[in-house]
Amino acid sequence: KKIVCFSTAGSLPRRCISCFHLASTALHAPLTVATAHRRLSRSSQMSQELKDLKIKTNTVKLLLGDLKMSDKEIGQQKARIEKVKADADPMDVGNFGMSAITVAALRKRGVDTLFPIQQAVLKPALSGEDVVGRARTGTGKTLAFALPVIERLLTDGTSGRSRNPKCIVLAPTRELAKQVENEICITAPSLETVCVYGGTPIGQQEGKLRRGVDIVVGTPGRVQDLMNRRSLDLGEIEFVVLDEADQMLNVGFEEDVEAILQDCPESRQTFLFSATMPSWVKQITKKFLKPGHVVVDLVGDSKQKVADTID
Repeated sequence: KKIVCFSTAGSLPRRCISCFHLASTALHAPLTVATAHRRLSRSSQMSQELKDLKIKTNTVKLLLGDLKMSDKEIGQQKARIEKVKADADPMDVGNFGMSAITVAALRKRGVDTLFPIQQAVLKPALSGEDVVGRARTGTGKTLAFALPVIERLLTDGTSGRSRNPKCIVLAPTRELAKQVENEICITAPSLETVCVYGGTPIGQQEGKLRRGVDIVVGTPGRVQDLMNRRSLDLGEIEFVVLDEADQMLNVGFEEDVEAILQDCPESRQTFLFSATMPSWVKQITKKFLKPGHVVVDLVGDSKQKVADTID
């Protein structure tokens, strides 16, 4: 007669408890009647759960087989789902007039809602107006000025190799420049972005520029060097961004910034972000931004330059 064992170490069929003592003795795994009953009960429960799962799986397969959705229908279904999301949350990225391609790019990186600075800047920026934004570091200002740029470049179909940049972002430090570049690359990896700053071989940066880029992010000093070497042509610039403009003054970039702005087309759209507004920042705002530009102030009279939510 076949020996039956309830031990987890056993490999024999688990069907009968009448010979559990014999089985356990043979396999050196002593069991009590209570233990045998518990294991039998657990085994029966698992078997039922597996049957239920199989039924559910077959049901899903049946439904999917009956639907027979085309790629177009799947896309339409996804669009309906996104619309439900947007209707449920007024801060949802789908509620701010951006194209489906930009919204999809944001959702892909896990951005479903916009921060206050992003919401306030987006509407006038998409309307083509120049914007001055006062916001503390850590409030999402990078994406605030990046979104209008990304929206335009992704939807106008001009991106590709062998072209001059359409956007230039000036930052006071290499750390901030690299942070801005990373934010843009994560959101729109299909756009060609190059980050230029001093302390690294200029030849590598020139090579990337020769191959063609959509966006240049860099410190004013290195940007000016590349312009002087005729490696960087700003003749087709549509967007200029000054990030942390007040810090440009602190590190002595005033002349470089003004020279770069003068070399850009007058038809450009300009975004200037600064936590404080010293006299030099006010001067370049008056000189280089269009009259009637929009001011978004989320700082007010506070002297705090970093968001209180940042550790």
